[in-house]
Amino acid sequence: MKNSLHLLVIFLSLMTTTNLLHAQWTETDGPDDDNITCFAVSGTNLFAGTSGMGVIRSTDNGASWKEVSQGISDTPVNALLMNGTNLFAGTSGDGVRLSTNNGKTWSNINTGLTDNFVESLAVKGSQIFAGTHSGGVFVSYDNGGGWKYLGLADLYVEAIAICGTQLYVGGDKGIFRSINNGTNWNPRNTGLTNKQVTSFAVADTFLFAGTRGGGVFVSTNNDAHWTPMNNGLTNKNILSLAVSGSNLYAGTHGGGVFLSTDNGNSWTAINTGLANMSIHALAADSNNLFAGTSEGVWRRPTSELTTSISEEGGPSDLSTQYRLDQNFPNPFTQMTTLRFSIPRAEYVSMKIFSLQGEEVANLVSENVSAGTFQVDWNAEELPGGVYVCLLQAGSYSQTSKLLLLK
Repeated sequence: MKNSLHLLVIFLSLMTTTNLLHAQWTETDGPDDDNITCFAVSGTNLFAGTSGMGVIRSTDNGASWKEVSQGISDTPVNALLMNGTNLFAGTSGDGVRLSTNNGKTWSNINTGLTDNFVESLAVKGSQIFAGTHSGGVFVSYDNGGGWKYLGLADLYVEAIAICGTQLYVGGDKGIFRSINNGTNWNPRNTGLTNKQVTSFAVADTFLFAGTRGGGVFVSTNNDAHWTPMNNGLTNKNILSLAVSGSNLYAGTHGGGVFLSTDNGNSWTAINTGLANMSIHALAADSNNLFAGTSEGVWRRPTSELTTSISEEGGPSDLSTQYRLDQNFPNPFTQMTTLRFSIPRAEYVSMKIFSLQGEEVANLVSENVSAGTFQVDWNAEELPGGVYVCLLQAGSYSQTSKLLLLK
């Protein structure tokens, strides 16, 4: 088989009865009567913002929590950001607070900040960005010593992301991008069918956007186009996103937590043991995935999530049926990846055709063993337009459309 065809390593570990009993979420010993709104991870310190108790901290992987809110205890906290030894908190009504001692004490740092309802925070080098409820975006060049207004005053800025050298903000009017650190902004909403943006997650050159009702969208290599990525996502009301290694997590309002191991191409619910299905915040460290709910913090070991656990409690068999997945990314500008599964050894043919019926690429043409495979297609020499992928395996055949942008 061609070098571009790679058998995906999908070792689905057989789980014992004992393992299955632990393959679920557990509630941590934290506040169970307050809404967890955000997380920040720094070494062994895990911080959580709340809507009524300020900030809480765990130093034992979330097993226990302690309130660290002197000077911020009654303030709703919407965003947390760790930059070196500085912990920033975006609040409702008190602007941005700063702690330099892991949350023991907090100080106001609001000089130049004209909207004290801060919804989101992000860091890029020595710059701290703050998104507000109705005052736009601000930047500080001195760890909050002073703030400068950057525009977008009419936008409710729920999310900020740094992707490469570019700055993105999302809110109630869609997504805006700046290529000069906020001096100028341009809307980037092509393909974004829902402009209520709640969250971002960055994985290499992929920028994911969660929306309120439209699910998850992705943009690749700072492309202007957004593609919906909702296969298996049964609840599209996204409140939070998180990335850990090759895992992408989505927290929903009412649908719990979903996991994607293929950059959003497919999703699986991972809610066993989770009592509260509205996930306002997600965070992952090297050992655990944390979910912030209106009833405290829940925890699940990430080691359980590397074997494609199904909600019935056993490993998912990804090769029990014929399947041709949608290529990713789609649309694409040069390279795209196609993925397929077959349940038994077959002669497999995968070809690409133009809409005029002309064969433009022969990607696979040989005997293939049972399993899940992916093929990379380089369309650099072809003109832009719609192409059709035809997969044939025995008597099975399936097509999918691919959009090449030039």
